[in-house]
Amino acid sequence: MNRKNIILSSVFAMAFAFVPSIVRAVETPAQHARMEWWREAKFGMFIHWGLYAIPAKGEWVMNQKKMSVAEYSKLAGQFNPIKFNAEEWVKFAKDAGMKYIVITAKHHDGFAMYGSKISPYNIVDATPFKRDPIKELSAACAKEGIKFGLYYSQAQDWHEPGGAMGGAPWDPAQKGDFTHYLKTLSIPQLQEIITDYKPAVIWFDTPHQMTPEISREMVEMIRKINPDTILNSRLLYHGNQIEGLEPAKLDGLRDIGVDYLSYRDRQIPDHPAASWSHSWETCMTLNGAWGFTATDHNWKSQQTVVQMVTRVASKGGNLLLNFGPTAAGEIPSESVEIMKQVGAWLKVNGVSVYGTRPSPFTSLSWGVATRKGSTLYLHVFDWPKDGKLIVPLSNQAKSATLLATGKTLTFKSAEGKLIIDVPTTAPDTADTVIALEIEGEPQ
Repeated sequence: MNRKNIILSSVFAMAFAFVPSIVRAVETPAQHARMEWWREAKFGMFIHWGLYAIPAKGEWVMNQKKMSVAEYSKLAGQFNPIKFNAEEWVKFAKDAGMKYIVITAKHHDGFAMYGSKISPYNIVDATPFKRDPIKELSAACAKEGIKFGLYYSQAQDWHEPGGAMGGAPWDPAQKGDFTHYLKTLSIPQLQEIITDYKPAVIWFDTPHQMTPEISREMVEMIRKINPDTILNSRLLYHGNQIEGLEPAKLDGLRDIGVDYLSYRDRQIPDHPAASWSHSWETCMTLNGAWGFTATDHNWKSQQTVVQMVTRVASKGGNLLLNFGPTAAGEIPSESVEIMKQVGAWLKVNGVSVYGTRPSPFTSLSWGVATRKGSTLYLHVFDWPKDGKLIVPLSNQAKSATLLATGKTLTFKSAEGKLIIDVPTTAPDTADTVIALEIEGEPQ
């Protein structure tokens, strides 16, 4: 397949001024159907992996060190991750309680981590590894019942002439026309990965120079190939802009055809946009970096991860937790140990996370809550020292039990509050969950 054989000229035939045509603040039936599994999932694995794992200084090393295209490209000849095992990675995600995986098919360095026919700058053609890890991971996910997604940097590309830079080019080889870049590389590669790998999710990022018109055409192209692929909002607006977008632009995103809001990195929004209250995601790192960084040992604890998952679920969103594998193809051992503990917690308490609805409470002094049907799940982070858990709820309660053990707890109502008698010490210091059955809608 020649790069010039795949050109979507219609992308560029439209004017660049944006006036929403038919504003759809409410998702369509098609969007609702393809998002059903995603809303149930709540917790996914993010993977940043590429040539940048060799210098081990993060995925932005080419930009930060202002490495020339020629200099950075030489890393491909050294990339041979012989310890990579797709089935082990997927098992790691599954055991940790994660329901979907999103991995970098192409990051901003422009290197394709799959066997691209559009450009030889890819892991199969340009490295001694000669294997397609994206193909292997896709097959392993299908075998284990894990949904598989791909990150694709649609605009920012530091290798390809004309790729968006997010700033001034530092190498003459980067200079070129953005329209030409889109027509000859970005759009053809998107067609390629949608057709060949059939990802459940496409995760866009840093949409420098993207317009609503180009974004709409990209979505329409993707939908023609696979209408069930879920698309995030960074196709057009970056995550750090979401909380500041006016309602018309939030509705415009729906009109363009993206499926969920992707919030700022490492941020849990205080108040997710009401019109997208069940369709948003935030991404976090297990340590401080996205791509493998040899000096970064700032690992989050099991308690921190568990509480992040439940905080996000309590607001109706999904958490995408990132890992940066080494150049050899291994997930850092520290990650494995921490996530074994997270997985053990979710194995016992997962019903209080997966498929839940947002908390009916605006705030709770001791933790957060999730809901499923007539059951409220009270996630207690700060255990009451006096053995009395106070819930601002006037509904009649039917039962209260410790989810992990099934132990029944006594309770009483007083002055519009429910007071639950709990053990003097927390059964689980990370997050003790109480399943509370109530009558009617929470009041």
